[in-house]
Amino acid sequence: LELLPHVEGPKTGEPCILEPWQVWSVLTAYSWVNKVSRYPRFRRLTLFLAKGQGKTFLAAGMALETLARGKLGEKVYSAATTRDQAGLSFQTARMMLNLKPEVRDHFGLVVEQHQIVRPGSGSHFKSISSEAGSAEGRIPAFILEDEIHAHKSRDLHDNLRSMAAKVPYSRQVVISTAGFDMSPQAIGYEVFCYARD
Repeated sequence: LELLPHVEGPKTGEPCILEPWQVWSVLTAYSWVNKVSRYPRFRRLTLFLAKGQGKTFLAAGMALETLARGKLGEKVYSAATTRDQAGLSFQTARMMLNLKPEVRDHFGLVVEQHQIVRPGSGSHFKSISSEAGSAEGRIPAFILEDEIHAHKSRDLHDNLRSMAAKVPYSRQVVISTAGFDMSPQAIGYEVFCYARD
């Protein structure tokens, strides 16, 4: 992850040095595995943080790590309720690779307009949204679910969890600011309470 650069602000192009909370998050998500199956012990990482704290960088970098190291045609998705929101994390990943072509080339990644592919393994990274049912019928190795506090219903989140359950080594990373909807039907607040508890 520290080979990847900042993509915005005065440090654009410079390597991003992880904060301690980011290191802890990555180590928790990736280091604990079942001794027999080698599948992850924790398959869901939930990060509720204020804007500008590095959650998009971290999640997009983890998505790229899954794509870069995959050997089984891994499918990686950035998901949100709208295409624009789903595209933000994906565009961050694209910019990281365009700013660091040596990383892109080392892993054999091809950056296209609407996807990042690894032709040698058949893996790809795309953004999807709840619009037009684009989340249906996919079997992912990694899902980056962005801004869950803005989800109008639980449909997309439930669909993504169901998709991830089909792959025993999949990971789902949920990133969001807190939002204001604390009603019982708000999926963002439900996920926040579950993670907090």
